[in-house]
Amino acid sequence: GDSQADMYEAAKGLVDSSLDGHNATLFTYGQTGSGKTHTVLGAVDTSSGKVGIGSQTGLFMRVLDDLIKFKTANASRSHVVITIAILEIHREQLKDLLAKNKVVELQRNRHGDDAVPNLKISEVKTLQDCFDVFQIGQANRSVAATSMNDVSSRSHAVFMIDILQQEKTPSNPDPPDPHKIYADEFNAAASSEAIPIKKSRLCLVDLAGSERLKKSQAEGDTKKETQAINTSLAALGNVVSALYEGKNFVAYRDSKLTMLLKSSFERANSKVLLVTNISPISASFSESMGSLRFADRVMGLKAKQVFMLDADSEEDYLQSLRLHAELCADTRIAIASFGLH
Repeated sequence: GDSQADMYEAAKGLVDSSLDGHNATLFTYGQTGSGKTHTVLGAVDTSSGKVGIGSQTGLFMRVLDDLIKFKTANASRSHVVITIAILEIHREQLKDLLAKNKVVELQRNRHGDDAVPNLKISEVKTLQDCFDVFQIGQANRSVAATSMNDVSSRSHAVFMIDILQQEKTPSNPDPPDPHKIYADEFNAAASSEAIPIKKSRLCLVDLAGSERLKKSQAEGDTKKETQAINTSLAALGNVVSALYEGKNFVAYRDSKLTMLLKSSFERANSKVLLVTNISPISASFSESMGSLRFADRVMGLKAKQVFMLDADSEEDYLQSLRLHAELCADTRIAIASFGLH
């Protein structure tokens, strides 16, 4: 199977796009117990006495490692400010995981996007800073045991990485203040910076485990959580389907998740990558097929908008199509072999 490093190769384009000033979003999707948390987080390497990237490190920390390296490499000529905010969507309620799970609400900012005013953001300058922030977010996230996993994430987690880039000149030796810039998003009278700032957002979205109520054997509050998770995932699927079919109306307002990420789908030059995990056990074939169908929808959505810059990009894209077709074929063969439907 693919290594963690192989998985990150598919996501590198999102980092490049965000550094070019465009928004990008990485979704991780799949049923509880399919290995999604390992793909997303994995384990960092601390053998040198500090946090580093090892063979088992997941996608999120690898993304941040590349951003920190870019910041360091450009320190002499550019201010590069990187901040992280973490939101949890739990039963359609938004919580700021870096502000002790404070319940927050979405508001329209001056650009017309749904965002959270007074969101707690943490500036990060080293990979250790990134790891510390992630640890806080993960510790505050809602989890519960179901029959499909002892520790099942009961919420969506949205890790919002904002990147500010500004040319360094004698007249502005200090970097821009990210807290002021974020606050100005909700201030219609805010003035523009004398030296332009390139702003972009890279969202890392760890979706809650998708599972059927019958199989999860969830009860009480956990049952209600599962229902809310599945409703939210359905809303995301409906948005993808509407965009795939070219409909004039897209129901972004059916869930907090789709409202928050609307600009990831609509803004020009935005990029979306979906990483889908499926379980190898035969009892999970129905959920695995559901995950693959959703991935197929997302793939179809982007296929209509593909613009190849060069022959290598085109070959990479065609190779991804072939790999996807092979995976679907292998799954159908496995289903037929086991007599499952």
